[in-house]
Amino acid sequence: MALAVAGGERLQGGHDAARERLQMLFEHRGGRQNVHLLDEVFDAFIASNEFKQRRYTASELITCASSWGRPKHLKFEHAGITYLATVDFWEGPEVDFINIRLPNNGFTYAHSGQREEDEIFRHRCGGWVELNGTLLMEFFPNLGKIVGNDFTSIVFYYNYKEQRIDMQLFTDDPSAPGLQLTFEPGYPYVDEQSQRRPLRLPSVWHVEKDWTLVDLLPACSNPACANLAGDSEAGLRLQQCGRCGPWGFRAVFYPA
Repeated sequence: MALAVAGGERLQGGHDAARERLQMLFEHRGGRQNVHLLDEVFDAFIASNEFKQRRYTASELITCASSWGRPKHLKFEHAGITYLATVDFWEGPEVDFINIRLPNNGFTYAHSGQREEDEIFRHRCGGWVELNGTLLMEFFPNLGKIVGNDFTSIVFYYNYKEQRIDMQLFTDDPSAPGLQLTFEPGYPYVDEQSQRRPLRLPSVWHVEKDWTLVDLLPACSNPACANLAGDSEAGLRLQQCGRCGPWGFRAVFYPA
């Protein structure tokens, strides 16, 4: 009985230490916006994602991504800013994953407090630590509501050096794909704000050698060349360059 009590105290002590570490990472002074920020990013992605005028639900992403064959980049909006999320299917040695890559969008990372020798090397870089995913779910209430019924266990990786988080969610069925959420540095998507302009080709330069038309006019590589007389360079008769050797080409200019 005493051993059981002592074991329970150690377990509770471990949970308290883990909870304290998580509170330090998600509630530290330099990152007061951290508490539910990543959860809000995920919730905004599910609510506003768009791919070719279509929005995917979480269930559709989980069931459809494996058949896409290539990554898809879905536009979504968080805090009034447009971002791109990448959704693809990763076939692992043991478990396959639907991988959704999302921007950190202001999440402030802090050192995990673990010793360097306890860090993990994964994804071709060091600095990874594994945190208590069960306790971490209190910082992801929306994630729990959206996909909590589809998965039963979680692994949570945190990398202060790479500014990245990987959350892996698993089911009890080993043949069913899991869900991996990757939060990493991202940037606003501004391409849609660009103005499309008419495509008008400029005057085309051609080169004619004897009676054969070729694509481009070779340029003299001698920086001392200053033969720029006349209305058009293409109208000049090419001469033998003392450094480059004979060209044997005649320039022809075709106006647009």
